[in-house]
Amino acid sequence: MDFTMVRQVPGILAIFDLDGTLFRSESVTVAAVQSVFRDYGLSEPSQSDICAYFGKPHADFHNWLKTISPPDESSGIIREIDHREIANITTHGILYDDVLEVLDQLLSRGMELALCTNGEEVYVTAVVDGHGLRSRFHRIRYRKSPADSKTTMVKELIEDINFRYGFMIGDRIDDMVAAKHNGLFAIGAAYGFGSPAELIGADRVLEDITSLPGILDRWEYDYDGGKAEST
Repeated sequence: MDFTMVRQVPGILAIFDLDGTLFRSESVTVAAVQSVFRDYGLSEPSQSDICAYFGKPHADFHNWLKTISPPDESSGIIREIDHREIANITTHGILYDDVLEVLDQLLSRGMELALCTNGEEVYVTAVVDGHGLRSRFHRIRYRKSPADSKTTMVKELIEDINFRYGFMIGDRIDDMVAAKHNGLFAIGAAYGFGSPAELIGADRVLEDITSLPGILDRWEYDYDGGKAEST
């Protein structure tokens, strides 16, 4: 079924983060980093150290790689990591279990779905096109410049959308902040890469993405007051 034309306006809007919410970034990036460091004869960074940068701007990841690479080799190391990461997306990358089924379920209800990520164009394009996500999102916003933040990108996404209420689903504190600053309900993905402390501001927390439709089913809305409660 082609969901690209499904609309219910005004309806419900759900904006998803990508890494740590829909896509298992560790399935591509950890191997890319560790294999390049091995090839350069360097000690491999741990998986936990690498995963700490998932969901953050790519520049933060690159700056960290510079700090753990020999200065005269850092540029080459970073280029090769980026190359292998992109190559791994289609060969080794995986979504979290049941992501496509959950998105299809939300779309079948007439919800408007958007994607907002700190990932850059090449990476995001490889993920959404390589794993069947593009046709399931009405709008996709990735990081285009250092001035972009989750808060400003979400603001841009919702400016021309007519919706009754909306959600931001993500695993990092900037997802929660972006939701609150833009009048959306914040749903934390506890199965992602963010720490529990990053999700303290969430209105609800998901242990896995399959629980999202049930959470939305239980939500009660007071449209006039702009408040929500769950039963």
